[in-house]
Amino acid sequence: MATCQTAVPTNAIVDALPQGEESLVGVHTSQEGTLSQSPLHAENEYSQESNGLEIESTCDEGQDDQHFSVSVDGSSVSLTQSRMSETASSIGVNDATSKVSKASGNETDQEKGDEYPVDLKRAIAKVHGYNNGGLEHFDKYDFDRSLKFHKRALKWAHRAITGVATELTPDSDEQEKNEPNSAPMNTSTNSQSNQVDEDCMLQKTAFLVPMTLINIGQCRLARNEIVEAKECYHEAISNVTSPPLRLPSTHPDVIRIEKKLNAVEKLKLSLSSALFLHVAGKSAEISDNYDEAIDTYQKSLNQIQELVGSVHPTVASTLHKIGIMHWKRGNYTSALAALSDSLRISVQCYGDDHPGSAEALGSTGLVHLSRGDYASAMKFYHVALRVRRDAYGDRHPDVARMLIRIGQVYDEQGKPIKAMRLYKQGLEIQRKTLESLEENEKENKVMNSGGSDVVLIANKKARYGDVSEITSLQVDVAATLNAIGVVHEKCGEFQEAMISCKEALSIYRSALGSDKHVDVAVTLNNLGQIHRHLGQYNKAMGVYQHSLEVMKTSLGDSHRNVAGTLHNIAVVHSKCGEFDQALDLYKQVLVVQREALGEEHPDLAVTLSSMGEVYEMRGDQDPGRRGHYLLAIKLYKRSLRLRRNSLGPEHYYVALTLHKIGTFHFVKDKDYRQALRRFNEAVLIYRLNKTDDTSPQLREALECVKELQSHMNPQNRKDSSSSLVSLSTGGRIHATSSY
Repeated sequence: MATCQTAVPTNAIVDALPQGEESLVGVHTSQEGTLSQSPLHAENEYSQESNGLEIESTCDEGQDDQHFSVSVDGSSVSLTQSRMSETASSIGVNDATSKVSKASGNETDQEKGDEYPVDLKRAIAKVHGYNNGGLEHFDKYDFDRSLKFHKRALKWAHRAITGVATELTPDSDEQEKNEPNSAPMNTSTNSQSNQVDEDCMLQKTAFLVPMTLINIGQCRLARNEIVEAKECYHEAISNVTSPPLRLPSTHPDVIRIEKKLNAVEKLKLSLSSALFLHVAGKSAEISDNYDEAIDTYQKSLNQIQELVGSVHPTVASTLHKIGIMHWKRGNYTSALAALSDSLRISVQCYGDDHPGSAEALGSTGLVHLSRGDYASAMKFYHVALRVRRDAYGDRHPDVARMLIRIGQVYDEQGKPIKAMRLYKQGLEIQRKTLESLEENEKENKVMNSGGSDVVLIANKKARYGDVSEITSLQVDVAATLNAIGVVHEKCGEFQEAMISCKEALSIYRSALGSDKHVDVAVTLNNLGQIHRHLGQYNKAMGVYQHSLEVMKTSLGDSHRNVAGTLHNIAVVHSKCGEFDQALDLYKQVLVVQREALGEEHPDLAVTLSSMGEVYEMRGDQDPGRRGHYLLAIKLYKRSLRLRRNSLGPEHYYVALTLHKIGTFHFVKDKDYRQALRRFNEAVLIYRLNKTDDTSPQLREALECVKELQSHMNPQNRKDSSSSLVSLSTGGRIHATSSY
């Protein structure tokens, strides 16, 4: 009996059925059992009618018990089709030799030996063509395109079943609109169709639907769409056990599909076990033990890859978690590597226009932002924004989050006006969405007031546990208000900053139910910053202490955020002239930061710079002791070196550190040549980061360059003396710990 060799993708997902089992899978209908075009060109090949496929079939009526047997040869898998049963002895191409070639000319109405009308042949060829393309893309782990091909195959399979009575027009299928030579099914071929028994014809084409459904189920499983995969297998069983096939439940092919269905459930349980390690990884992350978290997520990744292969949504999500841990650890190169793999797999599974891909895009942008690569960060954020807008529209909370992240780039670049505009756009979307959700909740409670208190808005797993969608969005609103408050603070608008942060604090307390939460502590910390800038050191110290208490309760003593709050308390001590207390706290901060983040994290640069400020202030009080100034400049330079190494030489924070060093040389040790050099470097980096001309830092640096150049020119030295006096007395330059 003639057989047709079939190429089947080799992947752990395919083996929801154990290796070597027989199965209904897609038929590869090329002449030699392989496609003549690469998978990248398959879509054009199969969708253009000018390259239409022509199928020649001859029935082999004398064989019994046809089924599908799989043979493995190295990395390729071939499928031999034989008769399934006497009942299904004429189910179509699978009991005949199938031969596909590209038609070089017009199709004749009926080839010699053909049993099918020409348009039915075309429909069957389409099914096999699209299934072949889908299998080729599956082989290349391009599950998104594979699924699209199999969906097209399913549409043509349904058309083939209806036979010559169906009008096959390109308008009926949007995916076929670009086929130049496609034409309606020829309804004038009734004389031909009368030559073929209608029931027999239906039987011969009916297998196309379950075959394609199994291919779709395979793609769904590869995309971790468990429910949809099971639905496909259930529908395939229904198709083969219903007319016209009517296979009994004991038939080998029915049993094989049921095995696939059972294997899906087993795979789900196995994945659940591997994903349980994510809980332990999250626990380590909360405890700021990033190395342990990475190790735990890596173990989970290894187990998942053993189950499903290297391309699967759960692999992508685990790599995403690993990437975020490396980012928190300050290992930006490792973070980008993991996130790039996560993004690649997400695109393979879902396509580049799926919200799942947008998550990896956004996180990749976050790492670039931390590295000071603002151009790359903006690029990734804008792509993520476009994907989310296409998926959800302009007024969705996920769109708001991306607007806010883009605002953060502008904020980091010293562009507060642009940052504030985007923050407010995001906040408006969040507030409107929140109002709508709250109104819906009220209506639902009224509707259910006579019975059980059922709220129709589904709960989702958020970073605070099982909280409602409303609560999660309330928290997002508070976070945005916090960001707005920080921008006001940087612009010296302390009253506006106070209003925003107090509103954020009120929302957090209402949404989360208590002060014992990290976000509450962060907001208290921001309020402490505002009090400090206003010179209200007692209020600042009280708020910082409250924040520190919450931080330690929630995160333990060795968390990065605890170190940050201790740092701010040390700043207050230094402002109050309590230098010994400040230095003791800074040393504690360094110990925590080195333990949690390593020796090269940018957070250490902030602490080193702040310690330098303390020694500089000590030198101001005791001008005779130059040692304090020497220690100060040494710490500033260590901070500069660390920031250059960890953030890159053109990062905005590098410019701020150069600015601080330039100020020290200008005002304290009168080394004007070094001061001019540092200010020029700072101005260059400000410009590279496209800092607004209205930025206080840029304006100040430019003024200092001008005054230094004037002072170093003998003709203008006398005119510049008054400016130097004002600088030496602190008239214009204010060094802050953020530098």
